[in-house]
Parts: sequence; C-alpha cells; structure tokens
Amino acid sequence: MVTAQYENAIASTGFYVVTSNGSYNSRFLFFLLTSTYVVDGLNQYIKGDNSPSINNCHIENFLYPLPPIKEQCRIVAEIDRLFALIDIIEEGKASLEDAIKQAKRKVLELAVNGKLSDDNRHYEKYAQTTILGNLCKLVDGSKITDKEMPYLDVKYLRGKSEAQFFNEGQFVPKGTNIILVDGENSGEVFTAPADGYKGSTFKLLNIDSSVYPEFILLFIQTNQLKLKESKVGSAIPHLNKKLFKSLEIPLTSYEEQEEIVDKAKTLVSFLDKILINLV
Repeated sequence: MVTAQYENAIASTGFYVVTSNGSYNSRFLFFLLTSTYVVDGLNQYIKGDNSPSINNCHIENFLYPLPPIKEQCRIVAEIDRLFALIDIIEEGKASLEDAIKQAKRKVLELAVNGKLSDDNRHYEKYAQTTILGNLCKLVDGSKITDKEMPYLDVKYLRGKSEAQFFNEGQFVPKGTNIILVDGENSGEVFTAPADGYKGSTFKLLNIDSSVYPEFILLFIQTNQLKLKESKVGSAIPHLNKKLFKSLEIPLTSYEEQEEIVDKAKTLVSFLDKILINLV
C-alpha cells in the first residue's frame, strides 16, 4: 500500500520510505507508485503467510518509467484536471440522485391525489374522502404451533440475514402486507416472501375488499415520511396509530385506483432505471 507524503512523520518498520532524488516530481512519484503498473508489478514478489511482505531489494530493483521533469509536471496537471472533473461529476451525480428521489416522492403524492388520472376534473368531482382507519386495520396473525416456518423480522425481510425457523408464532401467509409499528422506521411496509411467523415489531395490514390493496399501499408509502416523523414513545419509538387511522384518503372507483397505481409504477420504474444507471 502506498500512502501520501508528509512533511514531518515517523514511519513504522512496515513502511518503505520513498523520497525523490530530484529526478522525479514528488506528486508524479506518488501517482506512479499507486499505479496499477507498480502495485501489480511489486505484488508478484509478496511472500509470507502470517505477515506477507515485499523485500526491499525488489522495490529498489523494479523498473520505473522516468519521463523528463516537464512531462512529469504535465502528467500531474492532467491527472489533477481529471480528478477535479470527476469530483464535479460525483457532486452532480449526488444532486441528481437527490432530485430523482424527490421526484419519486412527488409522483406518489400526485398519484394518490388523482393528479395522474386521465381526467383530473372527473377525479376531483367524484372522489370521496374518508380516513385510512375505515379501510385498513392493523391486526395480529392467528396463533399457530407445531409447524416450522421462517421468522419474519426486519433483518430477514431486508435481506440482511438468513431466516430463523420457529415452530410457533403468529402466522403470516405469503404475500401478506405487514407494517413496521416499532422502531426508527415505523410505517415501513413489507410483503411476506413466504409463509412465516410475524416479528414482534409488525402488524398485518387488513385492507377492506372494497378498495384496491395496492392503492392503499401507495397511499401509506406516500405518507411514510409523515408517519416516521410522528412516532410516539421515547425509549422505543412506535407508530402513531392515531395518526395512521386519521389520515384522509381520496377515493374513486376501484378501476381508477388500479389505473393510478399502474401509472405511478410506470413513472417510478422509469426514475429507478435512471438511478441504477448513475451507479
């Protein structure tokens, strides 16, 4: 590994100190030593299992390119220019990522308020307002014993851990929507990837059959930030269930709800593709 040059420093025995004898521009020397050519070239001489190292003679006898000082300075200037350009691109990328995330939130907001409908005036005229609590209940799963199934906790649902298997618990059928009601991200919704037992921090979303389920999920997602910022409790924050139930939701026909969800998905998918291609 090559590290930067310091004015006054003491190197441990694990370092080989390199200084220019006047033939090399110091910054060119640093760029050279961190290049693939030198790193890969010297790595072939590494020996040892417990503490692999390179013998000093290999470093000293390695062949290093030596362009004229003026050319070294030109190369350094060009590298600096490219690094500065990369920094600008990275800053622009971060700004664009933030703008796309804001656009996604705006798309969801417009969708649930009928702004993406073919006839917005029709939506505004016939949409009826009700509260979320009339359409969606937070319930526990039925108790099941003597059947081995995965435990659906947050880490497993986010793909950050392997499933634990229990023989009893509150049953959640595959495809069921569950909402996080305890913890920092209260209000986040997941879909059970398999039959399993509900984690203690979740409730099942029992959605009324008169409404399109994905429209309700879209509405909850639109209000997720509000739910997250309105948690109750100090030691362990909880979902503000009173706020959850009281959220006002505009409704028209089941068919229009499906149409709204489809349009929102199309737009969000397009924005997600842009995000993926920024990586």
